[in-house]
Amino acid sequence: MYYLAGEYGNRSPIAARCCKRKSRHFGGALGARLIYLRRERYDEALAGSARRWTSNPNMLGVEFNIRHIEQLRQEKRGKQI
Repeated sequence: MYYLAGEYGNRSPIAARCCKRKSRHFGGALGARLIYLRRERYDEALAGSARRWTSNPNMLGVEFNIRHIEQLRQEKRGKQI
C-alpha cells in the first residue's frame, strides 16, 4: 500500500522485516526490489534478485529482471561520467 501511494521509505523496512522472517517470501522480496528500483538503488535491487535466482534458478522472470537491473545500473553510471 505504501508503494502505491509513493511512500517508498515506509515500505522498505516492512519488506525487509518480512524477508528476514521468511527468507523465501516472494512478495516481500518483490516489494523491496521495486522500492530499490524507484529509488535508483540498483545494487541493492540486484542483490535481492540474485538471491531469489540462486534459491530457484528456474525462475526465468528473475533472470530477466537481473539483466534489466544491470542495464539500468550501466545507464546510470554512463550519465554520471
